[in-house]
Amino acid sequence: MTASLPSDDTTIRDIILIVTAGRSDLKMLFEGMIYEPVGRDIHQLLYDNLDNIEFFSAKDNEKNERRPQLFADTERLKTLLDLQSDSIKISLPKLEMPLERISLDKQRVALAIILQTCRDPLKAPSSLIDMVKKEPIAAGPLMAHWLAEQCNLTLDHKQQVAVQTSLWMDFLRDGEDQCEPGTGDQINLRAIQRIDDVLNKAKSLLIQTGIKQPSVVLIDSGGLPRFKDPLVAITRYHFPGKTLVIHESETQQPDTMDAAQISVQVSCQSRFIARQMLLKGDIVGAATAVQHLASDPRELDWLNPLRQASQFIRGEPVQGNPFPELAALRDLNYLSILPALRTESSIASGRVTEAITHVFTFFEALLKDGIEKWLIDGSIDDEPPGEIKIDLPRSIISILETQPLGRGKPAYNKQEVYGRFRFNLEAASETWCQAIDTIVGGGGWVHINRILFPSGNFSEQRRLRNLHTHSCLSEDDVVKARQLFHDRNVWRDPDLTHQSLRTGQCFLATPHVAGALTKLTGQKVQFLYQDLIGALIRYMNDHRYATLSYSEETTIQEDIS
Repeated sequence: MTASLPSDDTTIRDIILIVTAGRSDLKMLFEGMIYEPVGRDIHQLLYDNLDNIEFFSAKDNEKNERRPQLFADTERLKTLLDLQSDSIKISLPKLEMPLERISLDKQRVALAIILQTCRDPLKAPSSLIDMVKKEPIAAGPLMAHWLAEQCNLTLDHKQQVAVQTSLWMDFLRDGEDQCEPGTGDQINLRAIQRIDDVLNKAKSLLIQTGIKQPSVVLIDSGGLPRFKDPLVAITRYHFPGKTLVIHESETQQPDTMDAAQISVQVSCQSRFIARQMLLKGDIVGAATAVQHLASDPRELDWLNPLRQASQFIRGEPVQGNPFPELAALRDLNYLSILPALRTESSIASGRVTEAITHVFTFFEALLKDGIEKWLIDGSIDDEPPGEIKIDLPRSIISILETQPLGRGKPAYNKQEVYGRFRFNLEAASETWCQAIDTIVGGGGWVHINRILFPSGNFSEQRRLRNLHTHSCLSEDDVVKARQLFHDRNVWRDPDLTHQSLRTGQCFLATPHVAGALTKLTGQKVQFLYQDLIGALIRYMNDHRYATLSYSEETTIQEDIS
């Protein structure tokens, strides 16, 4: 059975407290003076005498307001212990204020994790000996000990994660350096993995106790600076939107960042990833990848337009007033626009199977758009359905009504009353396309029909589409489909052309598609799509961290080529 956390007050929230331990975290009261213990030897002595430690509050001693002297005299401390005249008095001023705030905010520490380094001088290379000899190896155990007392937790000496415990974990061990051997400046990934493992396990354990969204308070005032940014990133990954980071110096009040606020690093990294996805036309993927940033109001100036564009591409109602570049596409109000954009995005992003589905949907919608714009009054789906326009040339009406195609049915049967039975779209698509191209003076409908159905209705392209829709394409089928659709000029596959294609050039800018959409809408749809992507990237680039004076501001136009 899984243990449950006690809860006397349902308004109290359980949290994980993570602290990085360093030399300056400990203050020692010795012979009436406040000192900062330094050196491995003095820390080893403190660690060996954990049971003889007495904690005191930094607020109770006015001498804590001064900068403490460094203390490394092991013999003097040993003498004190040998005489057993007094216990060793330790204070942890950097933890006191955050812990008070946690209590005032009606939070309760359910798990405390102290991260420190503790390497072996006998295993360390000569280049690390001096650093290893200065390690504050007692800082983590002493902080874990104090937090266990203050938060009513069990002190864990085995560095194993468990609920309602206070533990320390050595993320650098043996003879390890901060950097990976032979990589120059690359951070030690084994140390990163240990940090990631302990946080991942902590999250899982708290979820098992019934805390579905555990929050974290991270105090990174001590320890090695190189690991602080990765620690914040890992913590925010495992606890998105639930992390409060407290940065602190010895002489200043804690500088806190609200859990809803996104750090500069996270904002830049997220916008970079989203921008790369947008350059591939993957609007939905980009919006999904950065939706976790919505908790910070400062990010909404670029997130909201991206969210609106994603809603539009998915066919959902757009929330709020769409920005101009999105409105220009949405206002076209033709069925074929969305599948055209989806085809472009899919093939540009390498999602071939999606593109196969979207391109046939596009053609069917394009055919219906053309019929309803130029050939009939009303809609195919009306009840009763629309009828052939009376002002069409008689030659076209005659072809639609009398020419037997496919299954022997004419393209249009006026005698049918209900819905699409009047319109033979599938088997007679060539006839409809010929009629549309005749009316508009050659717009591409016939060409699109013939490259999708080169041998009539049952083409290899259609077989692959049906297999994907109703079953599943094998790996060989996907490879075959990719090459076939590219060779038939259904689209331009960037991986097969071996060249960089501008936004919109994979499908929207192909001559037959561009021609048909221009005839239908009166607009260059590929350019409207480029404008949309460019606007979304511009919103990202124009993200403001702060308001500057007019003379300081600069705007740069992004080239989405």
